[in-house]
Amino acid sequence: MKTLLFPKLKKKNNTILLAIVLMGFQNPSTYGQCKQCDFLQKAYNTALYDSTRCRIMLLLGEKYENQFPDTAIKFYNKVYTIATLANNQDEIYNIYAATALWRLCQIEVSYSGNYEKAMEYSNRSLRLYEEICKKSKRADIVNKARKGESYCFNIFGMIHYRHGNYEKANEYFLKALGIREELGDKKGISSCYNNISTVLCDQGRYDKAMAYYLKSLKIREELEDKKGMAECYGNIGVVYFEQSSYDKAKEYSLKALRIYEELDDKKGISSSYNNIGIALSYQGKYDKALDYYLKSLDICSALGDQKGLSTCYSNIGLIQKEKGNNNKALDFYLKALKICEQLGDKNGVAVDYANIAGIHVMLADSASGKKIGPSLNPVAAIHLQEAIKYGAKAYKLALEIGAVMWQNEAAKYLQAAYFKLGKYKEAIEYAEIFIATKDSMFNKEKTKALAEAEKKFEAEKKQLQIDNLNKEKKLQSQTIAHKNILIIFTLAGFVIILVFSVFLYNLFLQKNKANIVIAQKNQKIE
Repeated sequence: MKTLLFPKLKKKNNTILLAIVLMGFQNPSTYGQCKQCDFLQKAYNTALYDSTRCRIMLLLGEKYENQFPDTAIKFYNKVYTIATLANNQDEIYNIYAATALWRLCQIEVSYSGNYEKAMEYSNRSLRLYEEICKKSKRADIVNKARKGESYCFNIFGMIHYRHGNYEKANEYFLKALGIREELGDKKGISSCYNNISTVLCDQGRYDKAMAYYLKSLKIREELEDKKGMAECYGNIGVVYFEQSSYDKAKEYSLKALRIYEELDDKKGISSSYNNIGIALSYQGKYDKALDYYLKSLDICSALGDQKGLSTCYSNIGLIQKEKGNNNKALDFYLKALKICEQLGDKNGVAVDYANIAGIHVMLADSASGKKIGPSLNPVAAIHLQEAIKYGAKAYKLALEIGAVMWQNEAAKYLQAAYFKLGKYKEAIEYAEIFIATKDSMFNKEKTKALAEAEKKFEAEKKQLQIDNLNKEKKLQSQTIAHKNILIIFTLAGFVIILVFSVFLYNLFLQKNKANIVIAQKNQKIE
């Protein structure tokens, strides 16, 4: 799967959107991509068979997908058209058709957010793959179809994740993982680990999420898969943000950015800009943070990435809030909410509801001078009622989708609003929910587990490096030994040849001497 942006949490009293990435494919640098695309285009123009054309267009679509999704869509549609022609009966064409459909689905999920259309594409793709698995007697074709099924299950998981159906999302991610394990596909296994972690992270189960992210990273490092490593680094940074380990979060976000820049992966760069902006906002560097958010916004606009745009709007709203521009902040939060509602993104909607509730609490403070109860002026009371309305929506939705972090944020703002209105019973009720949800996310055991997970990963990584170094030394020793043996044999051979040559030379001299003696005797006889 390609890079996707997902909302995460938080700084002090603010709900922030971090960029979590679901795993995908390699994206070449712009220069390399241009050369590859030119080569592929020439190959397409000279191709003699439809099967060759389909393969080339799928590759071209993959190259363009991250930066020019509209161009990729044209290639995938053309593949599907060719693959379903009546005269193309070979079963490989069914593979091409199914692949084109799930890639079209991937673009709908990643960029347009048209989940209904995405589900249609993915269901059609899955039916084709299942039919191939039932009918084909070729092992290579069946393996391709099984891998295709796993792609479809991952996409179903992504869509359910976006709708806040975490259990269903996890169910599909585990199905995809089962197929990848069956095929022994390490890269695919790593992607599934990453996606499962995303669900765990939103459920506030950070220790388990970190364990899966580190397992994913270990595989990516073994495969020397830079794009995959960047995705893991970015997501590990998100977990550290959630646990308030801001230095570690920034460290991993910068690791991700460096790789994405090397690969010229626009969506990955945008994601990293977003997370670095959050790190800067934690340090009170709001102008610098805003610069990064605006850079991310420009990329999302160019890519038509609706989810990414909503993430940027929310985080820009946060900066405006921190700078005291509450009305501007509200405008950005409402922009973000509108997109998330259009996408059917329950996760994002819950975040935006909480953000809007929080800004209304601040607007109430500005209007009333922080007075509470009966002494509130009408404007402040209106803002507090709005805070309760949006806070209640956020809490209800977060409860529905099982997002503990959003329950925590909503409870915080509901507690504040009810207290300022003088409704202390309700304020105490939500204060208790706030404390309980906070404890469930940030207890000492989870923090310790995160530290131990990374420590174990680093120890294993170090041991692997030592093992590789020892193997290299052993190989060098063996190479030297082989060279020495070769030298010895060469010298021995040379000595043998030399001795044999001397022996032959002596024989030659003796024979020559004998011939002279015989010749002299013959002369005497004559």
